Amino acid sequence: MSMKDPLQFQIDWVKRHPVSLMAKYDGKDPALFEKKKARHRKKVPKVSPPKKVREISVDEEIDLHGLTIDQGIVELELFLDMAREYKLTSVRVIHGLGPDKGDSLRKEVHRYFKTRGKKKISGFFVEPHNQGAVIVYP
Repeated sequence: MSMKDPLQFQIDWVKRHPVSLMAKYDGKDPALFEKKKARHRKKVPKVSPPKKVREISVDEEIDLHGLTIDQGIVELELFLDMAREYKLTSVRVIHGLGPDKGDSLRKEVHRYFKTRGKKKISGFFVEPHNQGAVIVYP
């Protein structure tokens, strides 16, 4: 493969790095992962991080490095759908920092959570010790 075809490189990368939920829960019935019913979902998806942060435990994570903005949002949507299907309580989305100016995957992921993805999550916050990742509560 040559560096002349970045789209093919990205497609090959995604094929080599499947979404972790697919690999971890493949073939298992989502009903096995029952969770207590949520009483009420908050209208605002912004959640404050815990006061004392040592290690934030998450059920799963997805790394969106190397993807374009469109590819990253598609993978994020699939990941969140699977996380809700398997009743995971929290997941980490690693999007990287990106540039301060212009378009970046980080900005688009945050914009997604505040607009279209608002119905798929109950809250999210940026990891305090890693600005390139977000903790999401599906």
